[in-house]
Amino acid sequence: MRFRPALTTLAATAALLATAAGPAQAETQVRADPGGDVAFTNPSASPGPLADTVDILALQGAHRTNALVFRFTVADLAASQRFDALTAEVRIRTLGGREYAAVMTAESGRPQVFLNDGTTGGVDCDGLAGRIVLDRDQLVVTVPRSCVRNPRSVRFGGATSSFGDDGGGQTDVHDDARRDGGSGGVPIRLGTRELRRA
Repeated sequence: MRFRPALTTLAATAALLATAAGPAQAETQVRADPGGDVAFTNPSASPGPLADTVDILALQGAHRTNALVFRFTVADLAASQRFDALTAEVRIRTLGGREYAAVMTAESGRPQVFLNDGTTGGVDCDGLAGRIVLDRDQLVVTVPRSCVRNPRSVRFGGATSSFGDDGGGQTDVHDDARRDGGSGGVPIRLGTRELRRA
């Protein structure tokens, strides 16, 4: 299902979600991202189903008692049916400056999530999970707090990517929730506000 809500609507939704998630549940932040700002590596490529699959409209982070939960909402998750090429990545920075990347891939529609840090590489993490929610156009990544040393607060950002041919030739497509377009080989942009434990 394809939709292009106005930025004012997304901002109002973000404020409502942040208010609704009271201290007993989780502190929540929602970042609205303009639709149609997907970046292409092939200049001949044009917007289409492949781009809609990764076009971020909102990124929500929730700091729950036991886990960090990140929810990407995209323009049309089912548009391209290319789940084997789909990636969603969350960049996490703790208050102490530690960096982590939670990367979800979706081969044949079956999500797999890997957690890496900036020094030792892969982090063993029981409870690390990913979900594809087609009817809501959402990708959900859950990171147990114990896997990132139980931080009091974090800053986060997120990006999506895929590859394929929408008619203009083979291309990579990507979007960063906090940039106009994708990351383009630079680090995913972090938010400036701390997401604190409820």
